[in-house]
Amino acid sequence: MMARHNPKNLNLPRPWWLLPVMLVLLGMVLAPPVRAQSMGHTDLVSAYIERTDELIEWAAELVAETESGTARSVLRQAKDMNRRASDNVEQGRPDRGANMARRARAAVWHAVKLAREAMGLQERLRVRAERFIELHRHLSERARDLGHEGALDLLRKAEGQSHRAREQYLQGDLRLAWQMFERAEDLTSMAARLMAETGAPATLEQELERVQDQLDRAHERLGDDLSQQARRSLGEAEEALDRARNHLSAGEPGRAMQMIGLARRLADRALDRRGGSGGTREAVERQLERFDSRLVMVQERTVEQDNEQARNLVNQARGHRDRAESALARDAMEEALRQIRAAHNLLEQAERTLR
Repeated sequence: MMARHNPKNLNLPRPWWLLPVMLVLLGMVLAPPVRAQSMGHTDLVSAYIERTDELIEWAAELVAETESGTARSVLRQAKDMNRRASDNVEQGRPDRGANMARRARAAVWHAVKLAREAMGLQERLRVRAERFIELHRHLSERARDLGHEGALDLLRKAEGQSHRAREQYLQGDLRLAWQMFERAEDLTSMAARLMAETGAPATLEQELERVQDQLDRAHERLGDDLSQQARRSLGEAEEALDRARNHLSAGEPGRAMQMIGLARRLADRALDRRGGSGGTREAVERQLERFDSRLVMVQERTVEQDNEQARNLVNQARGHRDRAESALARDAMEEALRQIRAAHNLLEQAERTLR
């Protein structure tokens, strides 16, 4: 008679005898939650990818406000990585998709950082370009009046350098554009020194007197109706004129001429900012009207000559013009004035390429 199998007769301890049964039971109980956990992970990754898509759209608006080619390139990479992340999730590889999405989001923040840095540099470039154009125009007029061929030659070279700087700006290489504007300014300074050293000191004295008269007229026109910005501009103009006198006394005619030009620009700026926000609003509105009338002629010549560089400059100018109008509607007068000045500067650059 066969012996009955009894757990007591097994050599294995009781817990080991129960283990296979327990594992089967646990597997039956835990299997659905494991599948649910996997589905939850996929949903989380998908949500992360969707949120990254939203961040990319937000960053695209910020990057569009700058001329940073590097920021645009990084943002394109972010878009591509996030698309691949979504493909991985759809193909049942959520872990790989999550890793790719994290890389995409890191690229988004890097593009934003580059764009913000570029906006700071872009604003400084705008100011530098504006300053160069005004100084170059003033020195060119003076050199032609004097018939000074040496200075005119330096100024032509400076203008060529500024054109190359603008080309780099359009291509998104802001740092190289900055360096080229520095070289252009060095050439204008050389032209100023050359004219001052070969010209009669009395000529510079006359320039000083003319700018002082301009400042006196500005004070008379503005009277007590001064905005804080206009008052500050007039004060800085007076300081620049004092420095010009000091440079002239110290035998530094080139530096004196630069300070005279700065004083003239600051006086013009004060007049643009007269009468607080109301005066500034009128100045912006006049500048908008003047821009629109200039734009028609420049666009016609751009089409006639099929000038790609001029077309790019005109498009940028129109963007600044629209932002000036938007800022004016929000009563952001300082921003509106800054934007419309940038628009005029770019339009003038376009005109130069069409000559």
